[in-house]
Amino acid sequence: RSPPDAYRERLTKLLVARVGDPRIKSRPWSALAAEMPSTDASQLVAMVRRWLVHRDFRAFFSIVGAVTNDPRQWAARQEFWLGYLDSEVVDDACFAFGRQADALAEMSKSGDAALEYAEITGGGADPTHSALIISIGDVRIAEWSHNGSCRFWDRRDQKAPELHKPQYFGMQLRAMNGGRGFDSRFAAIPHASGWQANFAGFIYAMTGIRHPRWGEGVSRKRYG
Repeated sequence: RSPPDAYRERLTKLLVARVGDPRIKSRPWSALAAEMPSTDASQLVAMVRRWLVHRDFRAFFSIVGAVTNDPRQWAARQEFWLGYLDSEVVDDACFAFGRQADALAEMSKSGDAALEYAEITGGGADPTHSALIISIGDVRIAEWSHNGSCRFWDRRDQKAPELHKPQYFGMQLRAMNGGRGFDSRFAAIPHASGWQANFAGFIYAMTGIRHPRWGEGVSRKRYG
């Protein structure tokens, strides 16, 4: 059972401080699992991973939402992506800040001492922008904090960004080409009217996963 939010946050902090983040430091969790019944160990690791994904996902939208100059636009993005999160179909997520996004970085530290984030370096992205990297089924997604297109990859594509890296190159997260599974037509879709249906349609085509509100979205064939 999921405990109350306040208790879950305290427990998550304690486990990460004592054992480490299971998404990044797997060895301590493997050692802990070896001392527990196999079923209990797997359930524990899965539970902590799920809590951390929820924490990081919501933290990104909360932090950026506090400083955005377009609250209405940001609320629409938050509603869309949290739909997948609350449906328990987000496998993993992490976020990264541009070099000059100091206010966001400081807010993340003050809000949760255990919260970790990456840095966006190099060209290809404004140094004040931030990105959320999401894994849903076979699709890897890079959503941005400001105006710009969302990027989609097949997670098996060698050019798809990995999760939980300490640094990301802006050019990689903004890339307009890739190997198998990369669709530049959808990667170029801005957050204009109807973007939710377009995004939901692409994710459904790639994963078979429906959005709780937008369902199967708009078929990719419409853009053929």
